[in-house]
Amino acid sequence: MNKTIKRILKICGGIVAVVIILLVAAIVTINNKSFQKKILDIAVEELRLKLETHVDIDSISINTFTQDISLYGIEIEDREKRQMLRIEKIAVDLELMRLLQNKIVIEKAELVGAKALLLKPSKDEPANYQFVIDAFKKPKDKPKKEEKKKDSKMELDLSYASLKEVHVKHNELDINLQQVSYSNGWISGQTAKIEGVTLVCDTTFKEGLKPYKASLGSLTAKGDLMNQVFKVDAYDIEYQWQSLWKKRNIMVDNLAGIGHLTANVSHGRYSATVKQAHYKNDNHLPRKNTGKPKRGFFDAKHLDVIADFHVVLDSISKNGITGHLNEFTAKDSITGIDIRKLQAIFKYEKDKIELRDIIVQQKSTVLNITSGAIVLPSKKEGREFSYSTGVITGTAYLRDISRTFAPVLKNFTLPLNLSLTMKGTADAIHFRNVKVSSNDKKLQLAATGGITDLKDKYKLHVRFDVSNMTAKTGIAEKIINQFATKKLMMNQLNNLGDINYTGSFDVLYKKEIFRGLLKTAAGNLDFEFALDELNKYVNGNVSSKKIELGKVMNIKEMGPMDASADFTVDISKPRTAKMRKAKGGKLPIGFFNAKVNDVSYLGIHIRNLTATLNSDGAVATGDVYQSGRIRDLYFSFSFTDTDQMQKMKVTKSGLKFHKETEEYKAQKAERKQQKKLEKEAKKAQKEQEKQAKKAQKEKEKEQKKLEKEKQKGETQEGEKKGFFKKLFGKKKKTETT
Repeated sequence: MNKTIKRILKICGGIVAVVIILLVAAIVTINNKSFQKKILDIAVEELRLKLETHVDIDSISINTFTQDISLYGIEIEDREKRQMLRIEKIAVDLELMRLLQNKIVIEKAELVGAKALLLKPSKDEPANYQFVIDAFKKPKDKPKKEEKKKDSKMELDLSYASLKEVHVKHNELDINLQQVSYSNGWISGQTAKIEGVTLVCDTTFKEGLKPYKASLGSLTAKGDLMNQVFKVDAYDIEYQWQSLWKKRNIMVDNLAGIGHLTANVSHGRYSATVKQAHYKNDNHLPRKNTGKPKRGFFDAKHLDVIADFHVVLDSISKNGITGHLNEFTAKDSITGIDIRKLQAIFKYEKDKIELRDIIVQQKSTVLNITSGAIVLPSKKEGREFSYSTGVITGTAYLRDISRTFAPVLKNFTLPLNLSLTMKGTADAIHFRNVKVSSNDKKLQLAATGGITDLKDKYKLHVRFDVSNMTAKTGIAEKIINQFATKKLMMNQLNNLGDINYTGSFDVLYKKEIFRGLLKTAAGNLDFEFALDELNKYVNGNVSSKKIELGKVMNIKEMGPMDASADFTVDISKPRTAKMRKAKGGKLPIGFFNAKVNDVSYLGIHIRNLTATLNSDGAVATGDVYQSGRIRDLYFSFSFTDTDQMQKMKVTKSGLKFHKETEEYKAQKAERKQQKKLEKEAKKAQKEQEKQAKKAQKEKEKEQKKLEKEKQKGETQEGEKKGFFKKLFGKKKKTETT
């Protein structure tokens, strides 16, 4: 028995020794450089035959002790004999024994120095790498085997992988990659890192391609698949591209970038913080306000905006996305854009974005918007872009938008409280229930309006209808003092007292038109005037049935006036500056034509008066002509200061007699008829008032009669009650006794 065991042990020992010797021999053989060279030559030859092109690998290194395989100098040419792929080194640390367990366990995989040339000239021509795909593509139709083999999936376990110094050229696109790495640790979880990525597309505007350049400094992504927690940190993201400005056929350079991006995912909740988000463009033309100091710095083709914000996506599902935006700030130091705060709660669902609890702050201006909705466009469904808001309330300081849009508002520090709603499309905006007021309520305005043809500045039309505007004494001066401009006729403005306005205004291309009814303490005025910015004139007309012009102009002897006038005022700075340099003065420059139907002066009524006035800025001269029944009165006048109209000089006065004209006779008859009608109307009104008083007296008399009868009835009823009370009271007393 012992001998048998010894023999078995010897046999087993011999087998083990043989296996060990064979393994050692195999290891030694595999580790042998010449053996590896022969295997490499066979593999390269097989690849050449399969790909039918030049394939070469400089060397291979297999180390069974450390279980790593390395390939050096891999080259593959395309069918045009161009070097399609070049890899300096591929190294893999592989646990060979785990292959027997149907598992691929890679401790480390590394690729260094890769260059690839991938070309596809057009849609109809095949790519230069198509033959590689075809060579390794599985046949579509496989013969069915009677015996089905059991599916055996190979498991992959990768601990670390990296790509270094990779350059890929695909047509006009150049991709450079400094390093990409991936690691999977039991404690730290999965980590991926990308460093030094650039994408450059250098081409013309053909087939929809546009030149661009994108780069990424670094990106690190860490995650835990078990707990569904991920975090991404990215730095120095930048994208540069060129766009064609079709209107001027000019190339515009654009840049968008992010200094630092942090994104987190935790159990289905996403959040991101963006620092130094940057957008810049340049059309290489002068800014729109160059040489135009009155124009704002805003130019859509010259922006340089830097923004920070934080966004949270509370839920993401098939139905939509919900989240909120806060900590948003944006600034462009050149244009004057300065958003200090922007926050909102949003919901995206079925091509519609719903917003609520919106706050917008630019410097001192703060606006609160209860809700909003944005409908995204769709050519397929025939849907255009549109938006609407709930009630917008807040306090606006026009100075905040002065640098951007209107430098003339740079000193406008008067706070204006506003309330409105708005809706619109890509080409129009509509404002409803617009209400504006000052803190002291001396200025109050209610209006509706809108803007149409936003895309064409020549057709752009702004229209507002003012249902009511009230400006109490002093507020008009306060508003005018917000502007750095010459103050003319301020005393006359103050003499108007409280002002109430109803009307409308239109803003067109280089033209503004104002019209309406102005109610003042000195009387009412119907007016319409236009500001012609193309030719630099203000012209219009004004009329009133009863205006106390004497009170406005400090001429005590003048009574109420029924008159109308038209005027033209020069507002061209070059023209007016030249005139003032030659003559001085502080009067408006222009001419006026007026017709006075009725006015009293020194207690005398004057009718049918026409007047013309021409002002050169220093002196205003005019002529007055008054038509009478049998005589005409005329004179000339001049003045130099609207604040001292009482010093007006009257010259060239005259009197001319003539027969009564038919026109005058008709006017006289008309006035006589008018007086008769007025007299009859007054008489009828007095009779009506008399009848009303008589009816009122009859009513009061009847009322007194009814009250007297009522009092008499109440007295008789009281006497009856007293009699019965006295009677029954005595009877009860007798019974008790």
